[in-house]
Order: sequence, then C-alpha cells, then structure tokens
Amino acid sequence: METQIAALRVGEITHNHFLPETRWAEILAGRQIGAAFVTRDPRDALLSMLNYARAQNLPAHVSDMLVDLSDEDALLFLLDGAGRLIPFADYYDAYYGWLSMPGVEVFRFEDIVGPRGGGDNQRQLDACVALAKLAGIEANDARFEIAWRNVFNPSAGTFFRGQVGEWRKRFTSRVLREFDRKAGWLPERWGYST
Repeated sequence: METQIAALRVGEITHNHFLPETRWAEILAGRQIGAAFVTRDPRDALLSMLNYARAQNLPAHVSDMLVDLSDEDALLFLLDGAGRLIPFADYYDAYYGWLSMPGVEVFRFEDIVGPRGGGDNQRQLDACVALAKLAGIEANDARFEIAWRNVFNPSAGTFFRGQVGEWRKRFTSRVLREFDRKAGWLPERWGYST
C-alpha cells in the first residue's frame, strides 16, 4: 500500500481491500490524502463476491472452487468456507475497524450507486460531492460532473448489476436461512436493517 500511496497525485483515486490498520490512516493523513471506506449491505456483498469470482475468475483459487457449483451451493460454500476459505462473516467483519478509524470517511455503496442501482439521486450527489472533496476536486469542476454521471458503470471490472437489495431476489430460502444462522448478526452491526 505504501508504494501505491507514494505514487498518488492530487485528484487520483485508488481502491483496495486493506484490513484496517491505524498506520494506513496515519500514512494517508501524513501525505494529506483523503481516505474513504465504502461499505455495502453484507447480504449484497456476499452475492457480489460470488458474481465477481464467476465473472472475473478472481481470485482464481475461489473461482476454481465455485466452477461446478450452482449459485445456491456457491453462496452456501462462501458463507461456510468448508474449511477451505475464511467463512464470509469473518472475512467481511475483518474490515469493521474502518468504520471508526480517525481520518477515514465512510460511505455506503447504496448511496453512491444512485437511482440506476436502486438508490436515491440526492444521496448519490451528496456522496459524490464528499468523495470528490476527498480527492481535492470541487463540485463545480468539470471532472466532477463527468465522474458523477459515470458512477454507475456496468463496464467496470468489479461491477455486476449494482443493484441495492439484489439479495432479496437471488437468495433462496436455504441461503437466507444459512446466512441468518452464520452471518445474521452482520447487517445490524454494520448499520443495515435486517
């Protein structure tokens, strides 16, 4: 991460899945680089994990384990880990420290995705203004308008459907039951309704 931070210039953004460590926030603050953490409803995050592994074949070791499984069985496998992966609840909750990390702004995917993803236009605008400010870009900057209009980007590598609450359509009763049993505490802990 230090190499990536050192290479950043004003107005640039990078994204990664770094576990919360105070030293990352301190390095960013020392370089006067804004830090943002984007969270998502854990149920949609589980579904996104499956979709990403299938669409991008990444990470390869996870993708290989899912190739012969139905969506239902793959979601159940990700939830449990079957002794081969970290169970989803442990993986997801490992990032919880970012929510209270000094100097880190927390955003919700559900606010950023906007109306095309089932969110709200004003909440998207507010989130994008705050994100742009972290990158040193003002809302009246032409770059902001371009970025805001392209936030919902189906061609992005990590993008699948980008829909808020997609889990309600895709979780079978079995997946929902197992999610509640193995990770049902996550939505409330992370500020999402159950």
